[in-house]
Amino acid sequence: MTPGDIRRGGVYRIGRGCGVPYEWAPLTARIIRVVEAPRNGDNAWLDLYQLDQTGRAFARRTVYVGQVSGMQDLMPQTPADLPQRRRPTNAGPAATPRIPRPRTPSDPITPGRTR
Repeated sequence: MTPGDIRRGGVYRIGRGCGVPYEWAPLTARIIRVVEAPRNGDNAWLDLYQLDQTGRAFARRTVYVGQVSGMQDLMPQTPADLPQRRRPTNAGPAATPRIPRPRTPSDPITPGRTR
């Protein structure tokens, strides 16, 4: 993985393979953005939300990752993982426009009554 492969909104595990600071305290994080990444390097500054065990964000941080290739993608986005869109099999009555019936003089509209 390179800094260009990091997806905004993606959930990653930043752990032992990313550098010394994360060897004993790995992070699970949702990426906000890549702040700075050199073109030829494997390191990057990242804005992220740190997630707890339930997946809720509890801290916003800017962290330095020494080896981006050590990050684990916890939500891979392959075509098989993406939800399939369902095609409607029948448009049915919901797609048919409602045509109002013509009003006759003996059918006045009273206040408070709507069509």
